[in-house]
Amino acid sequence: MSNLYLDLHSGASGDMLVACLLGFDDDIDYLNKRLESIGVKNYRIKYFKEERHGIIGNRFEVITEEEPHHRTYRDVISLIENSSLSNEEKELSKNIFRIIGEAEAKIHGVELDEVHFHEIGLIDSIIDIIGFSILINKFRFKRVYCSPVPLGSGTGNSLHGRIPLPSPATVEILKGVPVYGMNIRNELTTPTGAGIIKAIVDDFGPLPPSVIHRISCSFGKRQTPEPNLLRGYIIEEYSSISIQPEETVAQIECTIDDSTPEEMGYLQKKLFDEGALDVYFVPVLMKKNRPGWNIVVISNPESWEKIADLLLSESTSFGIRFSILPRKTIPRKTIKVNTELGEINVKIGFVPNKTVKISPEYEDCKRIAGKTGLPLREVMFVARKAAEEKLNIKNHYRH
Repeated sequence: MSNLYLDLHSGASGDMLVACLLGFDDDIDYLNKRLESIGVKNYRIKYFKEERHGIIGNRFEVITEEEPHHRTYRDVISLIENSSLSNEEKELSKNIFRIIGEAEAKIHGVELDEVHFHEIGLIDSIIDIIGFSILINKFRFKRVYCSPVPLGSGTGNSLHGRIPLPSPATVEILKGVPVYGMNIRNELTTPTGAGIIKAIVDDFGPLPPSVIHRISCSFGKRQTPEPNLLRGYIIEEYSSISIQPEETVAQIECTIDDSTPEEMGYLQKKLFDEGALDVYFVPVLMKKNRPGWNIVVISNPESWEKIADLLLSESTSFGIRFSILPRKTIPRKTIKVNTELGEINVKIGFVPNKTVKISPEYEDCKRIAGKTGLPLREVMFVARKAAEEKLNIKNHYRH
């Protein structure tokens, strides 16, 4: 399942967002047919290509003869609920109108059900919001990412007179969303665009490392000196393509230069006792030419905070670094082999090319070596030979 990234170069409006999604497959017939289910008459939609600044993009327009009609929030919700849209289409449409309605209610000091939509209540805005909900549910993106939202400046007209830009509704809707101002005296992001973005975006920021599969560019109504465009990318995140780990681990690190060898040994044991998968120390030369140690701990992801707290309490470090890393391991099992020296556990690993890795358990071999007086290497050799005979194999990696 793919993801969607929205690049809001010049802001966002309802018609730009609909045109962007339409541009991925140009299937205007699908949208027309789905919109019939809301039972609204006396309008038609227009989808076409247009060139601006040497770039071909998509335009979406709703053409209607309707006079301005102040629908209430409840009117719009009833229109959606009484339609034959799917449950997913209805829920997203209602959520977008709820976001916009709550902003309008706060600005005007009224209850949500008392809100009278003006521009938002017109048929073209209703079609923009429901049309977007239809299309986004058609594509079923796993996640939606978006660039920070640009805002214009200056003043604009409304039914209440001249108002500052960005409009009070747009600002209220985008609370908690990353935004930035542009020195353009125009409305860049409309309340409809802001409501859609607030409802559907999972994360804001730059384009994540990805493979781009499809691109769609859409234009807004206004002709501006700068390209008034919005771009959408259907992407597959690069990490999901290049790395397919069977599991992940946490790596926790800190670097110190003021602990004794006894303290370091004690710390390692405590970390293993706490459930660390591995602990190792790397010698480093720190600032002021001081020799020190980089302590690296590998743990299960769910245990990293517990490990980090122990590292901070038992070491002299004032801070730690951590990351979640992919890990790939080969299938393995432990078998018991009977030898003339006694029973020994042996770890067996199965490499994809059918080669087998054989690794006698150190503690067992150490115990037998101490008991018999034989060299450790000889005990391990005996264990490997016994494992080969038990598994009926000849070629293996010695580990």
